[in-house]
Amino acid sequence: MAFSDPISTSAPAYYPKTNPIVTPNSWWGPAIAAPYPTNAWFMDFVLDPSQEQLDSNGDRRTTIWPYNFRARSNGFDVNRPFIRQYPDGRSLRNEYQINYDATATNWGWTSAQSPAIWRYLDLTLRANESIATRYIKSYDQLSATLRWNVDGSHYMEAPVVRGMAYATMIYTALTPVFETANTDYHAIATVNGSAPSGTVSGTKFKMTINRPYLGNGATETWILYASSSITFTASAGGLTATAPFTGHLRLAMVASGSGAETALDTYKDAVPTGGTTSVSVTGNTATTTFSYTKTGNGSTLMTYCLPHHEATLSSPTYVPNHTFTTIRGTLHAVAGNTWTMIETLSTITWNSPNAIDTNKVSAITSALATEKTFQASNLDATEAYTFGKQISRAARLALIADQLGDTTTRDSIVTNMKTYLNPWLNNSANSSTIYSLTYDSTWGGILSNNALVTSPPGNPNQATEFGNAVYNDHYFHWGYYIYGAAVIAHFDSTWATTYRTKVNDIIRDIANPSPSSDPYFTQLRHYDWFEGHSWAAGLQANGDGRNQESTSEALHAWYGINLWGLATSQPDIRNVGRYLQAAEKRAAQLYWQMPSTNNVYPAGFAGQKMVALVFANKVFNGTWFGLGDDQIVGIQAMPFTPATHELLTEAYVQEMYPVRLDNKDTVGTATTPGGWLGTTLAMQAIIAPDTAFTSIQGVSTGDPEYIDKQGASKTNLLWWAAVQNDSNPAPTSTTTSLSASPAGTAAAGANVTLTATVSPTAAGTMTFYDGATQIGSAPVSGSSGAITVTNLTTGSHTLTAAFTPSDSAAFSGSTSSGVSYTISGSGATTTTTSLSASPSGSAASGATVTLTATISPSGATGTVTFKDGATTIGTGSVSGGTATTTTSSLSTGSHSLTAEFASSNTGLYTNSSSSTLSYTITSGGGGGGSTGSNKSAVPFSAFTWGQPGQQVRVAVTNTNYTVTSKDTVVGFTSLGASRTATLPSASSVPAGWQIIVKDESGACNSTNTITVAGVIDGTTNLVLNAPYANVRLYSNGTAWFKL
Repeated sequence: MAFSDPISTSAPAYYPKTNPIVTPNSWWGPAIAAPYPTNAWFMDFVLDPSQEQLDSNGDRRTTIWPYNFRARSNGFDVNRPFIRQYPDGRSLRNEYQINYDATATNWGWTSAQSPAIWRYLDLTLRANESIATRYIKSYDQLSATLRWNVDGSHYMEAPVVRGMAYATMIYTALTPVFETANTDYHAIATVNGSAPSGTVSGTKFKMTINRPYLGNGATETWILYASSSITFTASAGGLTATAPFTGHLRLAMVASGSGAETALDTYKDAVPTGGTTSVSVTGNTATTTFSYTKTGNGSTLMTYCLPHHEATLSSPTYVPNHTFTTIRGTLHAVAGNTWTMIETLSTITWNSPNAIDTNKVSAITSALATEKTFQASNLDATEAYTFGKQISRAARLALIADQLGDTTTRDSIVTNMKTYLNPWLNNSANSSTIYSLTYDSTWGGILSNNALVTSPPGNPNQATEFGNAVYNDHYFHWGYYIYGAAVIAHFDSTWATTYRTKVNDIIRDIANPSPSSDPYFTQLRHYDWFEGHSWAAGLQANGDGRNQESTSEALHAWYGINLWGLATSQPDIRNVGRYLQAAEKRAAQLYWQMPSTNNVYPAGFAGQKMVALVFANKVFNGTWFGLGDDQIVGIQAMPFTPATHELLTEAYVQEMYPVRLDNKDTVGTATTPGGWLGTTLAMQAIIAPDTAFTSIQGVSTGDPEYIDKQGASKTNLLWWAAVQNDSNPAPTSTTTSLSASPAGTAAAGANVTLTATVSPTAAGTMTFYDGATQIGSAPVSGSSGAITVTNLTTGSHTLTAAFTPSDSAAFSGSTSSGVSYTISGSGATTTTTSLSASPSGSAASGATVTLTATISPSGATGTVTFKDGATTIGTGSVSGGTATTTTSSLSTGSHSLTAEFASSNTGLYTNSSSSTLSYTITSGGGGGGSTGSNKSAVPFSAFTWGQPGQQVRVAVTNTNYTVTSKDTVVGFTSLGASRTATLPSASSVPAGWQIIVKDESGACNSTNTITVAGVIDGTTNLVLNAPYANVRLYSNGTAWFKL
């Protein structure tokens, strides 16, 4: 399956129940049904508000960087918050309100001030008419669209799109109103340079708004754009339209950069309406694409990216001098309708990349001998989260026993794990209240049945088991289960087959990769595509929006899915886990960890080195359960597994440890009860493994100071300290993948090429098998080895490849997943290829000629290469039996054109070539001539200040070039890098002047581009990025246009 394909579309294998604790309300639109998102960024639009959010309208807020956004009963509020660090130093907030007292001489923040004088800093877009209904109309991965109805023909909609530079309201026959929250502290000072009074008309309204709470005389500048001319009545409190309006209004704050207003003017007409995401995984690289949809007259969107985007974006076009500073770091504006981001995936699997220090094996073995019974048998917790930590702890013991070569202990532990995990997977929630899971048919998800039946209906904030029944922390809970299941499956393939569907259903609950094809589960329940990490809050509202505490437990969940996919030969599920694992790690190291190299947070806050809780609208240096440094660090580190190597680097811990933990690592003196000494010593092991190892040895087995609520073991802590030394690294794990060409099937006797690729690159040999029968071998060259076979028998085959490394001390061997392959009894179908050209027969020099190859039968797929004699002039993929290419570079004279079809599956369809098509290019007509369908076009003639003149071709050799008013053709004869042809001012040449810019080298591509610099068709710059690409332009005396 592809990344976005569903794991399954079948009903879950757990007993279904409805959820009485919280049910979907009227904020969910009529077109939205189960499965519902429960942890999405926009949840506070649809949840019943918390006490912090209550007001007369029951309004909801969220953060859309750089703005704070509030959905109201009659419209929306938007403001640009300021960054505020609270007096205790623990909180850093995106502040959207002030503690205001009109009689005060300053803007105080003391707790003694009454809550009654908290005031919002909002700017509002609404309608003057009375709203009857409001709801979320639709959502996708990057947006949610809000709708307010007066009736069926009078309504307004707001597409709330992640990264949006403008807040947009689209009106249909309603009277727009723009207003401020309060004229005492947020009054409009000017509109288009004048005091607000009377009426103002136009499509752009530039407003200066007072902001005295930021300093005496402080102001901010906002611009309101209209899609067509509109008239407002203006006052210090706002703008009210004089008549109903159909079209959009867009509101944006002007950043401090010198080009900020110009940028807003440039991109105002491209309105984002939504955004989808896609992921592809090749080897150890994942490519993520954001594809924004838009409306309006503009061709290119401007959106804002966060620091983690900036670190992975591929060839972005940044808008210069346009940034905002936020509590997520500096936002940069990006021009473009798609983003492409590249991420490297983890190769860590079951064990640490470092071998166990041989001097420490004896102590680990001794601890395991003591704990193998106690720790692996105490798996009886009825609470899902606690049981998950127990089963994960036992899984670590099993893997350590296996690494030590103690298969007897390993198998005994795995048997105990099955004894305790199986009831959770087998029990019917209809008959059992403990040790059972249920499918929630109200929202669409897997719940702990005990949590569901013990939580009070109608009160999600009082839900038991850490809010399991209202989708809080699901990935923490189920991540432990999945990790335990993966380890069992690693050692017991029969159990893996029996419980494959049950565990896959749990994965579907937290990591279903499909946006819409799984009818039972929402996509990636916790993961936020834009923020790049997960949210935990579920169906519990909070005044500061979504939140996440334990990034390490999030990482553990995705690592568990990675291993389950590996253990059960489900590579696509594995890649879902690896992708989320990589994303979570990057976000944790940017937004939770604060080394000196991290410039996300202000220096006065970043000195604390670690954040415990990140909310949508603030960060907080404290946990839900305490403020101890060991708690804050521990919850960002547990549990300790091989994946922890990548999350907590030695360089970071060297900085953080002295600040947060240096006085908390003495055995017997843990600062906080509840087991945080164990995590403290594990952190110490990263920078002082021998010291930590000695301290861990001094802890008694079962000591509650290190048994982190049943999640840790002395054995695992000793193992962690013993794998920090890298003087004797373990062999690097490898993975092998196998592909066949033609793919899937071939005729009897056809050539079948098998290619196996090892990752990471390693020297060695690939051995290929048909079932258990060896069918060939090949040395690895680069990262691949290949053989071609012709003797596969008719019928079905399962093909595999095994990699044997040349240096087994450096790399491990690996075997690919099986590739199903079918050999048919008959030969490949013969194809024929015919070629046609448009215009037919001949065209003028420089005219565009379209070549079409028709392949019969039409079911054949592959690639067509179009040739002029022996020279390739283009290629095209076959779709529906045809492939096309266009060219305008045929020289004057006669040509012999052919099309060569290369089948993508020569086992099914043969290759074929067309007969020769004679074609003639006549001289003249550089501007389109008078041939083909362009018979009214004026034949091309260069002009020199209005007079006919000689055409001038300039040859450019791998350099930049400034076009002059005498040039008519600029031909790049060679390209070794991206180059620029800069146009003269359109007013410096007469109306009708034409210029052609052409790649004559054939070397133009996405790396070696030709940028035609200037404003063309109203858009800055035009880029050529294909071999022999060209563009023909003309000036009307004031601007350049493309023909």
